[in-house]
Amino acid sequence: MELTPRSWPHLEEILRQEPGRRYVLLVRSRPAGDQMLERLARQGVSWANVRVRTPGDLALELAAPELARRGLERATRGQSLYLVDELVRSGCGGGWFLRRAGQPPNLAPEAPASPTDGLVRAVHRSLMELRLHGLSAASLDPSAFSPPAKGEALARLLAAYEDRLAQLSLVDEPGVLRLAVDQAPSDAGEGAHGEDGPLCLVPAGLELLGLERELVRRAGRGRVARFAPGRGGPRTIGFFHATGPEAELRSVLRRVLAGGVPLDQVEVVATDGAAYAEVLHALAVPMGIPVTFAGGLGIEHTSPGRGALAYLDWIIGGYPAGVLARALASGDLAPGPAATGFTQPSGTASAGRRAGDRARSLADRLLESPIGWGRERYRAWVDGHRLRRPARGGHGASGASGEPDRDLAAFLEELLALTPDAAPGRGVGMGGVARALHRVVTRFTVERSPLDRGGRAALLQALEGLERIAARAAGVGPAGGVSEAEAAVAGEDTAGAELGTETLERVAGRLRAWIAALRVGQGEPRPGTLHLAGLEQGGYSGRPHVFLVGLDEGRFPGRGGQDPLLLEGDRSRLPGGLPLAGERMSAHRKSLQDLLDRLEGSLTCSYSSWDPLNAQEVAPSAALLELFRRSSGRADADYSALREALGPPDGVVPAGAPPALDRSEAWLAAIAVGPPESRRLAHPGEGLARAFPLLAAGQEAAAARASDRLTPHDGQIEPEADLDPRRTGQPVSAGRLETLAGCPLRYFFRYVLEVAPPERPQLDPDRWLDPLSRGGLLHQIYRAFLEERIGSGRAGAPIDAADRARMGELARDAAGEMRLRVPPPSEGVFERERRELVDEALFFVSLEAGREDGGVPVLLERAFGMEGEPPVELDLAGDPARPEVLRLLGRIDRIDRLPDGYAVWDYKTGAATRYESERTHLDGGRQLQPVLYAWAAEAILRRAGIDPDPQVRRSGYLMTSRRGRGQRLDRPQDPARREAARALLRRLLDVAAAGTFAPAPDADRQCPFCDYRSACDGPEAVRRVRAKAEAGEARLALWEEVRRYE
Repeated sequence: MELTPRSWPHLEEILRQEPGRRYVLLVRSRPAGDQMLERLARQGVSWANVRVRTPGDLALELAAPELARRGLERATRGQSLYLVDELVRSGCGGGWFLRRAGQPPNLAPEAPASPTDGLVRAVHRSLMELRLHGLSAASLDPSAFSPPAKGEALARLLAAYEDRLAQLSLVDEPGVLRLAVDQAPSDAGEGAHGEDGPLCLVPAGLELLGLERELVRRAGRGRVARFAPGRGGPRTIGFFHATGPEAELRSVLRRVLAGGVPLDQVEVVATDGAAYAEVLHALAVPMGIPVTFAGGLGIEHTSPGRGALAYLDWIIGGYPAGVLARALASGDLAPGPAATGFTQPSGTASAGRRAGDRARSLADRLLESPIGWGRERYRAWVDGHRLRRPARGGHGASGASGEPDRDLAAFLEELLALTPDAAPGRGVGMGGVARALHRVVTRFTVERSPLDRGGRAALLQALEGLERIAARAAGVGPAGGVSEAEAAVAGEDTAGAELGTETLERVAGRLRAWIAALRVGQGEPRPGTLHLAGLEQGGYSGRPHVFLVGLDEGRFPGRGGQDPLLLEGDRSRLPGGLPLAGERMSAHRKSLQDLLDRLEGSLTCSYSSWDPLNAQEVAPSAALLELFRRSSGRADADYSALREALGPPDGVVPAGAPPALDRSEAWLAAIAVGPPESRRLAHPGEGLARAFPLLAAGQEAAAARASDRLTPHDGQIEPEADLDPRRTGQPVSAGRLETLAGCPLRYFFRYVLEVAPPERPQLDPDRWLDPLSRGGLLHQIYRAFLEERIGSGRAGAPIDAADRARMGELARDAAGEMRLRVPPPSEGVFERERRELVDEALFFVSLEAGREDGGVPVLLERAFGMEGEPPVELDLAGDPARPEVLRLLGRIDRIDRLPDGYAVWDYKTGAATRYESERTHLDGGRQLQPVLYAWAAEAILRRAGIDPDPQVRRSGYLMTSRRGRGQRLDRPQDPARREAARALLRRLLDVAAAGTFAPAPDADRQCPFCDYRSACDGPEAVRRVRAKAEAGEARLALWEEVRRYE
């Protein structure tokens, strides 16, 4: 590898020789040309007569008059890809472009298959390369291809593409080059030129391809000069290796910081510019290091880009609420007009925060809603909200009213209106989806930085281009050049739909791939900033400190391969000089030498010697070894010598005592290495605790839990009056009291802290209703059936066929109404579950028909302490002088009149396992509902005037489903058992009053079903409390007494 100057003159030498001449500086990217001119200015060389042009710029200047005369419009690359996509999916070229994944490229498919997006892009890339090298459909000889049938398919596709461009009055990038070549003088030889013609200056390393070479020759009228853009190579070269790309870039930053080098004197050149840009961006942003990226960043690094991709993911995945909620919570999608946060004047920052809070509130509400997934479920929820709460004023009202449901409904309604809704059997086109995404980006995305502004502009520009090309294509009709046989190959993708239309999900997936390929934020080096560039773009800035990263064998020169369509043999037989794979690899290797020639100062080369993902070593590039040989003067050095010279790799945690880049790195380094003078931190934990108070709190909690005493970290808090419902008068439910008996810590989370577990429906393609919704619907059906019997005076009449028919009707109607609120995932699932509901409802009727206790329903679904009804008061002390009043709330499913009193029933639609034991009455406080509901039923009967002295004899559970086998699991009610219940309730409430909310020592049997398990360590927390009880913790002794109440 050369490290000496080329024989070509330098740019400043050429300009000084002919200072009055007009020049065209030809570059692949304008920033590279601008950087070269900046270097000239620093050297005192005038460049006022130099115009920087790319081959595309030069072609457009020459072709512009002809474009205007013919009324032609330039097609963007995205529009060109759209046309090729349209043609391939319409069947043009037949089976060659619809083959299934995994089939050899020389075999046509046996049956229709939809082309993948990757295949379409490969076809587009091949067509553009053919056109760039001056080949048209007419000049393609099918016999040059192997097999010729492939050549025939490519020729047909290329002809149809050329016709489509002509139909739409469009010209693509190679077409502009062809027009420019045709307009340029053609009689200029290599030495002939006019005196007024510009001199084309071409830097070493710029490879001109196909029509570009001819264009430059003609545009310069034969005057083309190559020049060396640098000073012939770096003065010094250093080397290191690291344990991964992040560690490699961290080491670069540490070296810059340690050397006191200003950022704007440093350039990082990466063999894989895109990959290293992602890593450097992730490192630099939290550190506040300004960086410019020659190749830009992916669109996903902008808020509008993430919002756009999230919207498409939402469509592709079947509208999962989680995807939309994450975009709202992160602020990438925001309800209301899109905002430009980074340029907002003073005073609007708080408005921006309020908008962010509103979006997060909508995200939480969306996850808590029953929507879950599916467009129909969104529509049903929005329509249901409109029926439940008519809009007051405009539907876009702000959230200041504190009604997140209204704001969410307005946002979802607008989002659904923007989203195409293809009718069954018909598809949508790319233009329609692009138009929808354009509106979503305009309406719901936010700019918070200049990068976001660039991302939105790039998105809107790309989407507008797709909208225009789709509208123009629709205006001239379907693509021509597609035979009936080829259209038949396209199969079901176009049958019964407009040509070029597919399902919404598939089109959205394709658009997502196109959008994800956008790059934004491309920039030139700026004062005060670090600069990162790829091999072809690097070295033009003239910065004296250059770091060349990514010199592992996988990244440089990489693994070359054949084009999947234009094979090596095809290329060698075709005219136009298409480059072979070996030539492309040679050009890539040559790009490193060209980079070295552009450098002048110090160069530090590095590679990642460890692959963290696959946990394996990575070998250095042969180019790195060659650079080491030349710089060290050891021509016989091998890889072992290189590794020995490099020493141990740099890691994320720095070795030695280099300056730390951030707080975490400083602490890791302090623990691993210790402070200066080789003295390790005496107590690193203490220092960490002071620096990280949350970590210190965690350590304190761990120590407290490991002790023999109950502490706040176990659930023991200071006693307070408002912990005891007897003192606050707050009504409590039976379920709440049973929770206290089962696990006081769970009670503390749910009722003291009021932390409710999120209810987030998950997509299950095989299930319509979750168990809770299904049970609630069955309760509704049972009530409707019995209310009709009570209302008609037939409450105690025998069940007959008419009753069974009516119950079936009620169940089917209820399922239909529920379907409007909660759309099922499919018609088949709905029909299955509806049949199951009807079957369960009829099973309930059979249970009623088989009753032998003489019970007759009296009251149904009676609430107390809620829905405007007063609570039931229960005196636990039994002493009028010193009452202990507990106020109860709840809902009794059913009260039956018996020959000797009353029975209270609570419907259970699941399994009966928990309630089956006939010996269980109170279950240590975990089954309090029967006795509490017996007391409540007696109070309700007295209030209703039904019975002045009611006596509930039985109270329990009615297992109404086949799964529960229709059992009646009752708990007999007698004075002795009620007195035991009073005593038990007093002991349980004493636990709450004392603030002892540690788990009960036997609470671990509930852990598998607990919603708070992740907050308390589950069985491990119970094990720790049980150890404290065994060690003699007095406050836990009461549980033995509580559990004796069976």
